[in-house]
Amino acid sequence: DAWLVCPHDDADGCDCRKPAPGLVHAAARELGTTPSRCVLVGDIGRDVAASLAAGAAGVLVPTPVTRPEEVAAAGWVANDLPAAVEEILRRQEAVQPATPPGGPVRT
Repeated sequence: DAWLVCPHDDADGCDCRKPAPGLVHAAARELGTTPSRCVLVGDIGRDVAASLAAGAAGVLVPTPVTRPEEVAAAGWVANDLPAAVEEILRRQEAVQPATPPGGPVRT
């Protein structure tokens, strides 16, 4: 797991403020993998947009702050965090390793 936070404001124009992909790229580097092997779980459309901009998968888990149009636009929606984790693990078998067989793989 990786938990990263952007300390900037929208007006700062940084690469780490969602929906920019910077935090997803940084998390992938920290985990020793590529964004295509990552899944970002978030509760707003900017979270999903950041994951897609980075080439990662994005799961929207609606909360009271999630707008209906964000749910409608999301390609992958889970009712809650346990359901998101269950689906991520189910889909994990379809993900190809970023390293050759026998090489180190971090999950």
